[in-house]
Amino acid sequence: MNSRHATAAALTVRAPARLHLGFIDLDGSMGRRFGSVGLTLNGLGTVVEIEPSDTLQVTGHDAERAHRYAHDLSTRFDLPPARITLTDAIPSHSGLGSGTQLALAVGMALARLYGLNLDSREVASLLDRGA
Repeated sequence: MNSRHATAAALTVRAPARLHLGFIDLDGSMGRRFGSVGLTLNGLGTVVEIEPSDTLQVTGHDAERAHRYAHDLSTRFDLPPARITLTDAIPSHSGLGSGTQLALAVGMALARLYGLNLDSREVASLLDRGA
């Protein structure tokens, strides 16, 4: 039985699209092997609305994948269920980070809703996204 409670009635998380420009530090000599350089694109991104719920529900573009991310994080931290609505999404397979940004938006939404002290780098690692 989880002991966490929502810190807000509802909230919205936005994760902007990004354009990957290439890898740096391929051998790890600068401290992060396979680091990369990229640009954030204004006006295009993934938007997630979240609120507490009796069951885990995910609707919108790429809901199945978003449900997996939400389930994985909820199980790991024994979080209460939430209703997640994907109101905007980066086009899949467009090279703009749709999968990673979806994972980050869902993960950060859950973390903020239920008071987990996680940053985006930790969420990416927990959901097997990024280098």
